[in-house]
Amino acid sequence: IYTSSFRMYRNARNLMLYSLISTHQPIRYHSHDFSRSVNSILKEVIVWYHNGVIKNTLNVLTSDWDIPLQGIDNELLSILFTELIDNALKFNSSAEKPPLIKLNTTDTGFIFTITNHTIPNVNFNLQDVQPFTKMHKDDTLIGLGLGLFLCINIAKNIGCNLSLSIHSDVVSFTLTS
Repeated sequence: IYTSSFRMYRNARNLMLYSLISTHQPIRYHSHDFSRSVNSILKEVIVWYHNGVIKNTLNVLTSDWDIPLQGIDNELLSILFTELIDNALKFNSSAEKPPLIKLNTTDTGFIFTITNHTIPNVNFNLQDVQPFTKMHKDDTLIGLGLGLFLCINIAKNIGCNLSLSIHSDVVSFTLTS
């Protein structure tokens, strides 16, 4: 029940965000709790995946220093982390090598990277991502085909850069502020 309700919540939220983007409206939640850090938002998202939603393993390496939000809408950052982690878990093909999450501080913000192992010869780039288009051929995987599209648009909206790197069977998404 928890997993299904979480999926329904995400689908409804993603459809609402898509509606805002497609009608060129600003996507803002105005949730600027400056007592929170980038680290705490990531930890909250990871707890959902460890405890209730998927019960999957993630390797997580984070900075010991709290990384301030610096004006970033914490709800939009939470959505970015959720969608990127969900994709990494969904498309990870190696049970022995769970997705690896790294969060480090920089002079001006942070670098969040999530890496997973996938089927060989995955080939796409972020410019190819369109709404309601799945970047895989497996019809058994549940989703609307909106996650990466939303990530790209939210990253732009909050002033971050999202990049993709594919080498053999390793896929890495990097979010930089």
